Amino acid sequence: MKKVEDNRESVELINPKTKTKEFVGTLLNGKKDGPGKEFWPNGKVRYEGGYLNDKNDGKNVVFHHPNGFVMFRGSVNQGVLEGMGELFHANGT
Repeated sequence: MKKVEDNRESVELINPKTKTKEFVGTLLNGKKDGPGKEFWPNGKVRYEGGYLNDKNDGKNVVFHHPNGFVMFRGSVNQGVLEGMGELFHANGT
């Protein structure tokens, strides 16, 4: 782990069983806080955006389908979709 501003730690969390990357971003007091990415078991990005107190949070966040296509683009407030956003099918449409 590497210290970054505001006592956050920059981390890369790996699943010990599958040896695949699960999360890359920052932790504050052991919880996701600040910018980061989560990954599907196949290695594709599942979520990219901000975190606050271990929950997805922020404007312009993106959730992806397991195939890599965008699932949702918009705003999330403490893990809850909020305001305007776009939903997409698994084929990208």
